[in-house]
Amino acid sequence: SPEENARINEAVKLAGITKQDFITSKLLNRDVIVAKSPRTFKALRDKMDQIVTELHRIESAGECTEDLLETIAYITNIYTNTKED
Repeated sequence: SPEENARINEAVKLAGITKQDFITSKLLNRDVIVAKSPRTFKALRDKMDQIVTELHRIESAGECTEDLLETIAYITNIYTNTKED
């Protein structure tokens, strides 16, 4: 679906790898190795800023979408294992 494609594209951008490498890793049930670079760190930082803005907008946890929660979990995992070089 277009929504699933958008989520895959976002995950690929945040990981800093090619879409082919991302999909191959997922199909083979391997961990996605994030390419640590200034570009990847900036993409993570920008996405975190968007999430913080969205969380400020939400008045109760019941308004969080499943996509937002999954994105938060994904980015938190990457962000905590990455630091700006």
